[in-house]
Amino acid sequence: MNKLSIIIPVYNVEKYISRCLNSILAIKSIDWECILIDDGSKDNSWTIICDYVHKYPGKFLARQKKNGGVSSARNMGIDMATGDRIIFIDPDDYLFNYADELLLRAFKSYADKDIILFDYAEVYDNKKCKPNHICLKNSENYKKTVTDFFIAGGDSFVWRTIYRTDIIKNKNIRFNINMRNGEDTEFNLKYVRFAKSIALVEGKPFYAYYQREGSAVRTSNITVIDNALHLLRLKLKLIQKMKLDLTESQKRDMYLNIAVKILVYTINGAGNTSVGEFFKQINKYYKKPLVREVFKNVKYNDFDGKLLKLGCVLCQHDCYFLMGLMAVLKVKIFEIK
Repeated sequence: MNKLSIIIPVYNVEKYISRCLNSILAIKSIDWECILIDDGSKDNSWTIICDYVHKYPGKFLARQKKNGGVSSARNMGIDMATGDRIIFIDPDDYLFNYADELLLRAFKSYADKDIILFDYAEVYDNKKCKPNHICLKNSENYKKTVTDFFIAGGDSFVWRTIYRTDIIKNKNIRFNINMRNGEDTEFNLKYVRFAKSIALVEGKPFYAYYQREGSAVRTSNITVIDNALHLLRLKLKLIQKMKLDLTESQKRDMYLNIAVKILVYTINGAGNTSVGEFFKQINKYYKKPLVREVFKNVKYNDFDGKLLKLGCVLCQHDCYFLMGLMAVLKVKIFEIK
């Protein structure tokens, strides 16, 4: 590894982008370029970006485009990347001040790995910091690691990962511009099929995942179910293609992750549409064979909370109308948020 391309999609983040870019400037031990794609920002984000481009020529590169979403912005960044490796960063997040140390370790110790993972921490305005450590042991058994982390482990974020640029470009791996939820997981499921090795840089968290109201990942609409089922299909295909062996526990975890998304949307989604349209959605989605398969592979006790447990039981007995009625009563009638 000789050079790292850092790709950042930017949209209306004038309050946060300088913090993000300043954290990147602290990287001294490796060569890097930072590619900033402004996705049609309406605030002063572009002006701030241009200041960094002019002040640090050759390090920060910037392009503007019409608003098309984070996936289209990242794809443009991929096309521009000249580094041997790629990492994605979101503009309201940042790297911890010791990230340089962790990157140097990654470049020295894991130069032969196709995937390099880091731990991260959730950070809040009240200075609270909640570390999230990957439950993953460095192993030469690539298939087992893929199964543990990408298949049974639920969602996976691209900003905790260093990728090989040649794999991304040669295999034409890009983000799905039609997805607004789960696009990171889909990208990773495409990538791991062509990778052959993986490593975790253990120790302190590398990435500060800033938790703020109104961020792009906080969505609650019917596309959550569409995307969850799409990702499950990709996982099932990957299991077959790579001939992965899942334990019963891993298989349950894979289905449980999808079941929770479906139930959470249903319980909360009644407040986002009319009652009539909501019941049409329930009738459409809960009768899909794949949804039935999901709930056949989970158990009542797998869920936390009474509403999720009740929802599981209703779905397993095909009581979809009652499932929808419960959600409507919760949100529409009693106005419980």
